[in-house]
Amino acid sequence: MAGTDFALAFTGVAGPDKLEGVMVGTVCIGLANPETTLAKTYYFPGEPESVMTQSCQAGIYLLVQTIQAS
Repeated sequence: MAGTDFALAFTGVAGPDKLEGVMVGTVCIGLANPETTLAKTYYFPGEPESVMTQSCQAGIYLLVQTIQAS
């Protein structure tokens, strides 16, 4: 529907408190394209804004790595 070649998805706990037993800073990033799908779990320390910033940076890095490997 969107006509894109890649998709990134994020979920996790930025804080300030853990959620359903999951530690603050735990983030899962998913990436999909027509050839592959993958998901990685990360832990980013810091305040919620820092966790979100680090998550976005990791997602972009994962996307760039995937494109370069193509």
